[in-house]
Amino acid sequence: MKASSLLLLLSSLAFSTAFYLPGLAPVNFCEKDQSTNTCPNVVPLFVNKLDSDQSVIPYEYHSFDFCTVSEEDSPVENLGQVLFGERIRPSPYSIGFRENKQCSFLCEKEYKSGDAEDKRRLKLLQRGMKLNYQHHWIVDNMPVSFCFTNQQAFNVCLPSFPMGCYVTPDGRPKDACVLDNRYDKPDSYYLFNHVDILIEYRDLSHDSNMFDHKVEFS
Repeated sequence: MKASSLLLLLSSLAFSTAFYLPGLAPVNFCEKDQSTNTCPNVVPLFVNKLDSDQSVIPYEYHSFDFCTVSEEDSPVENLGQVLFGERIRPSPYSIGFRENKQCSFLCEKEYKSGDAEDKRRLKLLQRGMKLNYQHHWIVDNMPVSFCFTNQQAFNVCLPSFPMGCYVTPDGRPKDACVLDNRYDKPDSYYLFNHVDILIEYRDLSHDSNMFDHKVEFS
């Protein structure tokens, strides 16, 4: 099983959020030396269930052998999320507002050829890559988008991204494997275990916050 890069993740994150969805209050984020209880520095990244258009079975994030953290601080899903099978959990990614990071190590996995549990975990990873299972991440109550250039040279952004891809025994790349000609070894699985995360925000430190405006009726 080989590893590869995931191209680009693009999320729109507002300093004082420029998007207001019903039931969601705007959130402010501050730099570390200016952070307070009402303006945190840490930008949480949550993970959700993985699903596939090639299978009716969804999987929780921790079902696959990904890097994980304690789920004690998992947000409480509302009724709609529960009915749609959402399973939102904390992620091990550490993001600070306006803090640039490069080559941050997350975790390391080891598999032994004679271990039955390791074999089970690898088989599930292979199933996920073969059936094009998709990650669904959340930042600031908004879905993280996967942006790439497709085979028709169009720039495309999707609200999910693949955990990996598979090349068939006859050398035919499936799903995301068509995006890079390096994915060409027959009967091979490519796990996307490197992500580039780009977060955009609007700086309202010198701009009025539309949510602070009072509405008067006459």
